[in-house]
Amino acid sequence: MEIYKLIHRIILKSFKKISFLNKLIPTLPASEILSIKDWLFANQNSKKYTVLNQSYADNKKDIFSNADNYIFKNLERLIYPEIYIAEIGEALVCKKTGFAINSKTKVLFLETNIYGNFYLNYIKFNNSFGLSKIWRINNSRATFIFSGFNYYHWHFEFLYRLIKFKEQFNSSLKIYSNYSDSNAEKWQKEILEIFNIKHSDLEIIPANINYIVIPNFYFISFGGLGAGIPNKSSILFLNNYLKTQFNVKDSELNYKRVYISRKKAKKRKVENEAELEYMLINSFGFKVFNMEDFRVCEQYEIFRNAEVVVAIHGPALTNLIASSKKMKVVELLNEKHIQACYYQIATSLEMEYFAFLCKSVDNISQNSVKDCFVSNNIYVDLEKLNKLLLNILN
Repeated sequence: MEIYKLIHRIILKSFKKISFLNKLIPTLPASEILSIKDWLFANQNSKKYTVLNQSYADNKKDIFSNADNYIFKNLERLIYPEIYIAEIGEALVCKKTGFAINSKTKVLFLETNIYGNFYLNYIKFNNSFGLSKIWRINNSRATFIFSGFNYYHWHFEFLYRLIKFKEQFNSSLKIYSNYSDSNAEKWQKEILEIFNIKHSDLEIIPANINYIVIPNFYFISFGGLGAGIPNKSSILFLNNYLKTQFNVKDSELNYKRVYISRKKAKKRKVENEAELEYMLINSFGFKVFNMEDFRVCEQYEIFRNAEVVVAIHGPALTNLIASSKKMKVVELLNEKHIQACYYQIATSLEMEYFAFLCKSVDNISQNSVKDCFVSNNIYVDLEKLNKLLLNILN
């Protein structure tokens, strides 16, 4: 088996590097580049690059003494890239990943997928000689915006980019996507309605098509730092929209102290949740919610009304973008899987954020990726949490 893999890699490399061989397979890139801006400027095409939001240095206030916030000290002065729209000529776009290849040069633009180079090994066109169905669209100018199925990523990697692109071009450019009503989650449909996005705003790619060729492809960048830390401007944009345009009021969801449970989730739960809930309810007057039981508008309303939220790391904390006032956020984090996305949302909206490290249950990774503990349950130190809540609530 190993010898066949070696032969495959050698032949694949030949097809990528030898021009006449590479042209035989439209979906196989010849090379990769990291920066679309550098590529455009090197080819005297600077006018095809439009900056929507400038790069900035995110200088956080002195919040690193709060609870376990020291774990984010290395993020204190990060430089965030500018958000831009670039015109990169005729491009072949992979529907399943969003990766785009310039048809003429066969250059793959790593920036067109938020995971960049990390994700390349998992995609078909970078490892296979197989031919796939390609659809050449009739619209000369258009974009493609990838739609995933994770609540957090969908808000920042699909929704925000979709709205900004629509603002920039109105209806003059078509927007293609792998999103469709037939395979969409209920919450995705709800969010599009809340943000006043019509289904007619999106051009749907047929299910049997794997790639599309756009004669003049416009790409809108992601703006954050990889998939884990969103750009502050995108956070403020979504928050401002929900504060000014979202007016649902539900007095039954008006609770000041909220605990978000993951007991109905398949993974990443609190092992001692019964004891945790008992303490939160009886000692501090918290209300327990499972976000699966609520429509998106109701989830937004729960977070808008809350003054204190305690939650294990998970997509439900994306709803922080709906908060209309300063609040206190305690995020229960697995000590072996620390992500900064909700730290970034909370601090960008000037909330009081408290990271709270919890023990990872089992030292064995429950994920297929070695040493990745994203799926593991956690055990909460109740005595430690009790002291923190007494401190921040009094």
